Amino acid sequence: MITQIQSDKLIVISDLHLGPLLSERWLRHRIRDVEALKPDLLAVVGDVLDHDASRAEALAPVLKRLTAPLGVFAVTGNHEFYAGFERSVRVLEAAGFRVLRDAAVEAAPGLVVAGVDDLTARAQMGEKDGFLDRALLPRPAGATIYLSHSPSGVERAADLGADLMLSGHTHNGQIWPFTYLVRLAYPRMTGAYQVGRMTLIVSRGTGTWGPPMRLFRRSEIVRITLRRA
Repeated sequence: MITQIQSDKLIVISDLHLGPLLSERWLRHRIRDVEALKPDLLAVVGDVLDHDASRAEALAPVLKRLTAPLGVFAVTGNHEFYAGFERSVRVLEAAGFRVLRDAAVEAAPGLVVAGVDDLTARAQMGEKDGFLDRALLPRPAGATIYLSHSPSGVERAADLGADLMLSGHTHNGQIWPFTYLVRLAYPRMTGAYQVGRMTLIVSRGTGTWGPPMRLFRRSEIVRITLRRA
């Protein structure tokens, strides 16, 4: 599915929701968890911040500990929009993340990472579509990992030739029985799915939104092995 470069470990985190409820101490523990996995490439799939981006600015030096030889790539989530979009992007960039805004870059020869600003928030704001085309059509040649916070536009991403799509947003419902409500909006809610030749992986999220609790819906850090076709 994906071309192996020199190393093959892709680590995915999403939905940290750093803000009033999830503190710097919690973040430092999660960073240690990621460091222990020794990522070769790290994908940060949106909703890093919550509530107010200005309150998270002091965490940028802590987030900067998230590193990987092939780079740390990020996309915005809906909560980056709610928290103050431009300021949120500045926090992510200050942390050393390569923020992909309807764009694609070559992470290594034969390996492309593409990403879009959050589709859910843009739909709520009445923005027109075409974002996936801008991210995926003019991309460099190579196996393509596509980052989209919301698991939306999945079929279009597959049609445009993405090999692996990574999303979050759903939290797998976070607290049972909200799972059933979330599934109405996002039927591909958690885990791995095959859509044509593309694999979609939807993370349950690394943090929590609202109350810092989960019920039967554990948080996660995703580890993916990239193998030669």
